[in-house]
Amino acid sequence: MEKKLRSVEVCKLLNGYELSLTLHEFKSNKPGPTLGLSAAIHGDEDLPIEILRQFSLELENLNFKGRVLMLPVANPIALGTFTRNTPIDMSNLNRIFPGSKEGLLSEKIAYAISTEYIPQVDCFLDFHSGGAVPTVEYTLTYPNNEELGKMIGQKYLYVKNALPGSMAYYLAQKNKPVAIVEIGGGGRNNKYYIKQGLTGIKNVMKYLKMIDGEPNILEKQYNLKELISIRSKNGGIFNPNLSIGSMHSVVSKSDLLGITYSPYTFEEIEHFYGPFNRNSIVLLKEDVCRVESGEVMFMIGNMDTAEQI
Repeated sequence: MEKKLRSVEVCKLLNGYELSLTLHEFKSNKPGPTLGLSAAIHGDEDLPIEILRQFSLELENLNFKGRVLMLPVANPIALGTFTRNTPIDMSNLNRIFPGSKEGLLSEKIAYAISTEYIPQVDCFLDFHSGGAVPTVEYTLTYPNNEELGKMIGQKYLYVKNALPGSMAYYLAQKNKPVAIVEIGGGGRNNKYYIKQGLTGIKNVMKYLKMIDGEPNILEKQYNLKELISIRSKNGGIFNPNLSIGSMHSVVSKSDLLGITYSPYTFEEIEHFYGPFNRNSIVLLKEDVCRVESGEVMFMIGNMDTAEQI
C-alpha cells in the first residue's frame, strides 16, 4: 500500500498565508474503485475528522483493492472558527457547488474540491455531524443510491433528492454514487459513533469489493418516508426531556420532548412534541442549552410510514 499527502491550493489570504486543502491518498497495488471520504464541510462538525483519522490508521494494515482518497477537512476556515459557515463571507460551503475560481472565498474552496478532488472519485461518503450542540444519527442518500446508504449500517435511512448547490447534488450530476453520513455531535457518545463510522466505511468497501467479507449491518433498518425538522419559535433556554438513548426508541405524539423558558423571567414559553403518532428521533439536543428563534431543535421521522429494509 502506498500513502501520499497532497495539497490543493485555493488562494492566498489577507493574513499572508496560503489556503490549501489536504488530500490523503491510500493506493493499493491491486486494481479497484476509488472511494472518496470527506468531512468538515461545516466547521462545527469535527467528530468525523477523528473517524477518518482512525480509519487512515486501519488502512495501513488493511488488505484492500483500489484506492481511498480522503479529504478530512473540506472547509479549513470554518473549522478554525468552529462555525457552520465560512466566517469570511458567511457562505454555507455545502450550498454553492461547483463553485467558481473567481468567486467568493467559499466558492473558490468549492471550485478546488470540484476540479481537483471529485473527478478522481468513483463512490463517495460525505461525513457530517450534529455540530457543537445537537447529536444526529441517520444516513441521507438519494434515489438509486439506497443500497449504498444501507451499507453505512445506521438504523435510519432517508432518501430524497439532493439540495441544489450541495456537494452531493454536484456528485449526483456527475453520476457518482454518494451517501451522507450524519453521525454524532454535541460531544455525546463519541466512542460509539466513531466505531459506527469505522464500521460503515468498511461495509461500503465490502460492498464495492475493495475488501473481502460481508457487510456488518443491523438486522432491522428503516427507510424513513417522512423526516421533518422542528424549529424553535422563540429564543430562550432549552431544557430537554430526552437523552441519547432516545435515538433508538419511538415516542408518542403526547410525549413532551422538552421546553424552552425565558432566561429573564423563567416563564415557560415553548413546549415541543412530536408531530406524528409514532416519532423516531434522529437529531436532538441532550443538554440544557441556549437557543435562538428558528434553530433546529429536533429532526423526527414518521414511524407509521417508515419501511423496514
